[in-house]
Amino acid sequence: MINHNAPSGRRLLAFGVACATAFGGSVALATPSATAAGGQGFAESGNYVYAVPDGVYSVNLTVSGGSGGNGAVVAIGGQIGLGGHGSRVLATLGVSPGDQLQILVGGTGASAPGIGAVPPGGFGGGGGGSAFGGGGGGLSQVEVNGKRRVVAGGGGGGAGVVNFASTGSGGAGGDPTGSSGGAGAGGALSGGHAGTQAAAGAGGNGSNSDGGSGSGSDGGLGGPGAAGGGGAGYFGGGGGGTNINDGGGGGGGSSFLHRFASTGSYGIANASGSGRVEISTSKKQLPLKSCVAVPQKLVAHKRVTLLKKNCRTSADRKVKVRHSPKGKYTKKAHGKIVYKAPARGKKVRLVWKAKKIKNKTSAFKVVQVYRVR
Repeated sequence: MINHNAPSGRRLLAFGVACATAFGGSVALATPSATAAGGQGFAESGNYVYAVPDGVYSVNLTVSGGSGGNGAVVAIGGQIGLGGHGSRVLATLGVSPGDQLQILVGGTGASAPGIGAVPPGGFGGGGGGSAFGGGGGGLSQVEVNGKRRVVAGGGGGGAGVVNFASTGSGGAGGDPTGSSGGAGAGGALSGGHAGTQAAAGAGGNGSNSDGGSGSGSDGGLGGPGAAGGGGAGYFGGGGGGTNINDGGGGGGGSSFLHRFASTGSYGIANASGSGRVEISTSKKQLPLKSCVAVPQKLVAHKRVTLLKKNCRTSADRKVKVRHSPKGKYTKKAHGKIVYKAPARGKKVRLVWKAKKIKNKTSAFKVVQVYRVR
């Protein structure tokens, strides 16, 4: 379970180790497979480390969470609940050669057997199901040098039917908030609640038993009998509750995109199955958008905001701003630094420079030259 109040580096390291231990996995420096677009992809659930190659300064990521497992049916004519799809998050991040991307690929929640063992949730924190309810899907995520940057939530597990009834399907992963699980016919409140941007989802209220609430990033357990488990996510979804003849689906886990991302969007994965992380690289530098406002033009004697105090880039590099002797800086409220342009016609050269941090990351420098209007 992730403690969201802990510092992100310790929180995520603990999460990666916990997942690897709980599911018998390991953290590996892996060689990803090629994708159709010429990039690289991690398609099997597990923990990986990807080293940014020389000459690469930005990465485009497609991160998909695992889907929930399907429910089971005993009664003739009964309709099972399907597992919810995981979410899909697209993001572009600025990086430097030698940076490390810690990757977790979430697994699919197991489908319910109908008899026998309770189906487990997918690798990456998916909540376990029940005899007739599928397990929740695991989250997928990417960290940069140990700092969490992108999370794609897993789908909730589908519920099952033990008599002539209809039942609830699992909720989809976050967009960025997850979808709640569907309710069974025997209980309008039996669907598990979705994970949000602020809290894990509560378990569904079944007429026989309630589902377990999500805990941190982990999905909640489905209620005993026919309920689906919750999907994992930035915050996990709650498990479904069990009714007399059916159950509720698990809620989907929420997704997350750090503000340092240069671009990003949320959506739902097109197909069910395990999660996936795809990476394509670029030589283009994207270090400034996360914290520096690069003005399109400078107008005589007008002020423009250049930089937030103690600004850092997506790879956690400190940034300093230097400028020509013409003009001056003034500090405003909330730590913003404002530049006042000189007289019209003057030439101004602004330089953004990031220094090396502990000799592990590359320095960069971006120069903008203006003719004041």
